[in-house]
Amino acid sequence: MATKNNIPLIVAVLALAIVGYSFFSNSATGAQVVTPISASCMDTDGWDNTQQGTCTDIRGGVERTFTEQCLDINSPGEYYCTPSKTCQLRAMDCPFSQKCVAGACVPT
Repeated sequence: MATKNNIPLIVAVLALAIVGYSFFSNSATGAQVVTPISASCMDTDGWDNTQQGTCTDIRGGVERTFTEQCLDINSPGEYYCTPSKTCQLRAMDCPFSQKCVAGACVPT
C-alpha cells in the first residue's frame, strides 16, 4: 500500500524537475551564449630556412606577426604554425658552408 501512495509524489517531483529544467534552460534567464572566435596562423616560408619569413597568428581578434631573425651566425630562428594555430620559434642549423644573414641561411 505504501507504494501506491508514493506514485503521486514521484509524478509531482518529475513534473517539478521538467518545469525547472525548461525554466533555467530558457535564454530569457539572461545567460549569454559565447561563440569562440576562430584562430588562424600563416607561415610565409614553411620550414625553408633559406628565406627570411614571417609568421602571423590571430587569436581572440588579436593579430601578432613575427619576423625570422638569426639567433647566431649559424642558426636562424624559424617561426612555424603549431596545431593550435599559434606561431612558435624553433632554432634551426644552417648547412655546412652557409651562415645566417637576416634570418636566412646563405652561402658563405
